[in-house]
Amino acid sequence: MSTNRLEYMRAWRAANRDKVRDYQKRWHAENPDLARAQRRRHRLKQRYGLRPSSFERMSESQRGACAICGGPPGEQGLHVDHDHKTGKVRALLCFECNSGLGKFREDPQLLAAAIAYLEHHK
Repeated sequence: MSTNRLEYMRAWRAANRDKVRDYQKRWHAENPDLARAQRRRHRLKQRYGLRPSSFERMSESQRGACAICGGPPGEQGLHVDHDHKTGKVRALLCFECNSGLGKFREDPQLLAAAIAYLEHHK
């Protein structure tokens, strides 16, 4: 697409925000499955730098199971686990394991202390 055409389109969208918003609302309402897939693609790319095909390859390599507990994904599907400091993607986890790591602030020492606590109170 030429630079002039792109500039024209950007200017038109900026000048017609209400029309664009109304069109998008209508399209999303009429195409819920496509809209959901579009949001998922965008979220994977923006948050983790992943394409859906990369996500699917990861899932296949894990046999569709959580990388920690080995259980099925559950209703919400598998979640992308990543290092919050570096942003590096690690694996796919079920909701419970992913949120569990978050609750322990991804701190191996805190997780080890929790394991010791559980072992002590068997």
